[in-house]
Amino acid sequence: MNLSSVLSLIDGELVSSPKISSFASITTNIGHIKRGDLFIALDKTQIVDAIRAGAYGVVFTGWTQISDSEIAWIKVRDIHKTLDQLIRFFIISKNIDVIAIDLPTLELAALLFQSNRVHIYRDRSSMLEALYSQPLSLILAPEHLLKSLALDSVQIPSKPLNIVQHYLFETSFVYDDVYYQRMRISPLFIDKLHRLLDIAHNYLLHYSFQKVEEWPHFRPYFLDNNFRVCEFGKSERVVILESDCTLLEREHQYLQKHAPWAHKLFFTHSCIQDGFAQYNLKRLREILYNATFNYALCEHFDIEKLAKTQEQKRLF
Repeated sequence: MNLSSVLSLIDGELVSSPKISSFASITTNIGHIKRGDLFIALDKTQIVDAIRAGAYGVVFTGWTQISDSEIAWIKVRDIHKTLDQLIRFFIISKNIDVIAIDLPTLELAALLFQSNRVHIYRDRSSMLEALYSQPLSLILAPEHLLKSLALDSVQIPSKPLNIVQHYLFETSFVYDDVYYQRMRISPLFIDKLHRLLDIAHNYLLHYSFQKVEEWPHFRPYFLDNNFRVCEFGKSERVVILESDCTLLEREHQYLQKHAPWAHKLFFTHSCIQDGFAQYNLKRLREILYNATFNYALCEHFDIEKLAKTQEQKRLF
């Protein structure tokens, strides 16, 4: 991209008299800089290293030391707005479809889709680099990012998904005349999977359920007598981990409604949730080792640390 185009696009002020006239690529990542790149300095302490790495230009805000007048120093009012302007320009000029989905669904998409035709981004920086250097046709991004970019999400037509049989952590369903038996996703979140299947159908994307069980939401761990993880379904003692505090209340209500017969416990260590006990790992072990329960819904922690040591085996 040539220098004059960059200046016009981001409304930047050139504060040096550079000998260069174009850039090989654009990046905000100091570790990705190659000779000839334009560096967007979200962190101005990295500017010196960027120049040493071969940057031909620096976009910055506020005051900074002009250390090499032969490269392009471009001052802008708002560095984050500048980043948005560049991303928006590339998306529109390259006619790329962008679909907004929430973060849990974005994480599920990363596990489900096995296609290089769809690109999944959570942040501006990684999106900018890809937009400049890769031939993209479809982007999935968080809803808040599209709002910041002032872009509309592409609307995807939906096909029916009919649940045939369901358990707490598995769902059998029919979609597009195909029967999917006991997929490792709870009916609680089948709406998120449904949205991704609609995207796949509309864009003819290849997908696989092989890694879906790694999704970090409402994820069940079946435990043996020593609280070590065992095979799915091989224990009546289950710890369910959730990495997103905002989903805990929904999951709490789901368990209360769909497993009224079960002994249930609810724990959190950083969120304040009605019906949830506050805990640290030591206290959690003590409670679980001594309690009779079927399901313990917990804010995420390292499940391997729940296993009993030799000394704890003797005590309990």
